Amino acid sequence: MYLLKRFLWSTCISLSVVVTAMAQTVRIASINLSGNLKTRNTIILREMTLQVGDTLDQQLVKTKLAECKRNITNTQLFNQVTVQLIDSTAQALSIEVKVKERWYFYPIPVVELADRNFNVWYVERNHDLRRLNAGVFLIKRNLRGRNETLTGDFEVGYTNFASLQYDFPYID
Repeated sequence: MYLLKRFLWSTCISLSVVVTAMAQTVRIASINLSGNLKTRNTIILREMTLQVGDTLDQQLVKTKLAECKRNITNTQLFNQVTVQLIDSTAQALSIEVKVKERWYFYPIPVVELADRNFNVWYVERNHDLRRLNAGVFLIKRNLRGRNETLTGDFEVGYTNFASLQYDFPYID
């Protein structure tokens, strides 16, 4: 009889611990994204540490939301990022992610000397304008909405130059 009481008592204690632990966890019911006109949803969701269906302790919700905001901001695709709870019940959370995208196209004019420095060009070459290179350096970020970058450099003048570079992270 003593062993039966002890078994039942220990079972009740362990069940109360499990019920208490279950009461403090919440499930992510949905994640709503808004403001991303060019960027694909998968790029934003990839940077989040929370996914739909995850369960976590209620005490960790604020720190996880701050971590998600930091990860999305670190992609350098957005000027503003807001990650907040929009609907929270006792067992389920809905998260809203609002972003404001950057301007992704940057044309930069380029004027360079063909000589090694200004003094050589001005004194030895008699500041001849035919020894200048002029052109444009183009940067197109987030080309197809997948956080890739296309850069081009085109120069004409004393020496002609052209280059094109494509950078695609997450080629997994």
